[in-house]
Amino acid sequence: MNPTLGGPASWIAGGGALLLVAAAAGFAPRRLLARIGEGQDGWTQGPRLAGVALASGAVVYVLVGGILSGGFALALALAVASLVLVAVLIVDARHQLIPDLYVLVLLALAIVGPLAMPPRDLVLGALALGGLSGAVRWVFLRLRRIEGLGLGDVKLLTAIGALVGPEPGLWVLVTGAMIGVGWGWARHRGPIRDAPAVPLGACLALPALLAVILTRLPA
Repeated sequence: MNPTLGGPASWIAGGGALLLVAAAAGFAPRRLLARIGEGQDGWTQGPRLAGVALASGAVVYVLVGGILSGGFALALALAVASLVLVAVLIVDARHQLIPDLYVLVLLALAIVGPLAMPPRDLVLGALALGGLSGAVRWVFLRLRRIEGLGLGDVKLLTAIGALVGPEPGLWVLVTGAMIGVGWGWARHRGPIRDAPAVPLGACLALPALLAVILTRLPA
């Protein structure tokens, strides 16, 4: 048997691993929200958030492993990426924060395992997206005394760049920014100065997931 495909026991163990990651992702925001004085709403309550994230991971797990024959290891890694990015989307959309645990998982996927990037692409991607977003944040803080980007967005973009490389990473950034513009326009059509902040991490999540999957699927 090809070890990359895995047997039934591997797939069952992978499902258990997904369940554990989903539980961690579901309960990760609790302490962070308590620290900033916010309670969890219906969508970011631990069990519901974990369930939605797990469902997204399970779909990718079955799709990549069962239908596209991507193999056990690849299917599990992509499922974890999907689970985490969906959790980012929900938590950032509801509370405009991104738990560090989510960023660390994405960085770990970029460094080790079947999604690991070549060192050159990993470094260039992280520097391109992290450096660009960090520069934007610095300029806004320096010139306007406001956060044009949250620190969580900068960390997330660094992890995404490491996970997909510089060119797909820039596509993710541009696409996420366009989604953010549409999001902001849909929520507020008055003066720009009065517009509410747009959760960039939530806007980046689905383009990032698409880039991760498309750059890893077998040709």
